[in-house]
Amino acid sequence: MARIDIRAATAEEVARVFDDAFADYPVMRFVLGDEEPYAERLSLLHDLWSHEAVLHGFDVIVAEVDGVVAAAATAARPGTTHDSDEHAALESETWRRLGDASEARYRRYSVAAHKVHSTRPGWYLDMLGVRADFQGHGLGRVLLEEIQARSDADATSEGVLLTTENPVNVAFYEKFGYEVVAHEHVTDSMETWGFFREDAPQDEGAA
Repeated sequence: MARIDIRAATAEEVARVFDDAFADYPVMRFVLGDEEPYAERLSLLHDLWSHEAVLHGFDVIVAEVDGVVAAAATAARPGTTHDSDEHAALESETWRRLGDASEARYRRYSVAAHKVHSTRPGWYLDMLGVRADFQGHGLGRVLLEEIQARSDADATSEGVLLTTENPVNVAFYEKFGYEVVAHEHVTDSMETWGFFREDAPQDEGAA
């Protein structure tokens, strides 16, 4: 049986997992458009988002299978702040390299995505990806359960919220107890769903 370990990770580690896991994901395709080289531009986008996660104090973790980094997730605790001079400089440089059109498409997506966020205080599962070679082996479930456990142990949190733009993922998250709380169209061909899963009830008799 393969050994699965979860540990804290660097921005670079999670970005490279996301390069593989999200190569054809609707958001990335929409933001980056048809400009080439696509793989290089995708890495720039993931470098931005993974470094943002570190700068903002998100939990940044990977799942290793027999010592090989196979999946990654970034998640924010309730009340996490998203502003810093370093973040602003990184964002500005990334959009300079990716172009105004990509930045405008990202802003359009962000507006729709924020509309579907649950308003309840909770952990926000920002990104979760599994490398193509490791998909179908339950690693997504392992990371979902890890973030849920962190939320369960956090007295300031009522549950876990997340979004997806892949219609296939709707049933996947519902299977693990997430409920759709909102739904928006980003474009005529791309939608986003917001989910929330409540924390497990606390044992009032526990010491």
